[in-house]
Amino acid sequence: MKLLIKIGLAILCVAAFSFRGLSQNTCADFMKFRAAAEGFKASTQSKSGKCFSGKSYKFMLPIVNGKVYRISFYASAAFNQEIHFKVIDQSTGKSVIDVDGASDPNDPNKPGALGEMEEEGKFVHTYYEFEPSAATTLQIVIDVKKAETPKPIEGCIGIFVQEKPAVIEW
Repeated sequence: MKLLIKIGLAILCVAAFSFRGLSQNTCADFMKFRAAAEGFKASTQSKSGKCFSGKSYKFMLPIVNGKVYRISFYASAAFNQEIHFKVIDQSTGKSVIDVDGASDPNDPNKPGALGEMEEEGKFVHTYYEFEPSAATTLQIVIDVKKAETPKPIEGCIGIFVQEKPAVIEW
């Protein structure tokens, strides 16, 4: 009987620690509820994680030719769009995307990487769509501006990657 009680307590302890670990990862489901655009499917390369103000993060994204890719960036409101996103093609070293989180009010052709409000009050996320001519790896660099608070701001940042087969023209 004592053995059964010890086994039962051990199972409860393991279960409690497992659930505690899941509840601490608040950003695990940050991208879960994003819907792919028509014709696209959500890529398993989509990522999200807990980030802090004043830090820089890097993410590698291998891509192949024969597909069309669409990338969108998401971030917790706590960062107040004070984020810089840069995407570099590793094969050429050239910057493919280099944009801040907020829109440039002086340039209507430069939307913020995180999207903007439309006149009807609807928030629309910006996306970047491209079809690579050859397989390569993109390096995504995310710089979160240092907060003017004594304690760093924390929140979730996500990269939503969508893909679809490219249309082959004869």
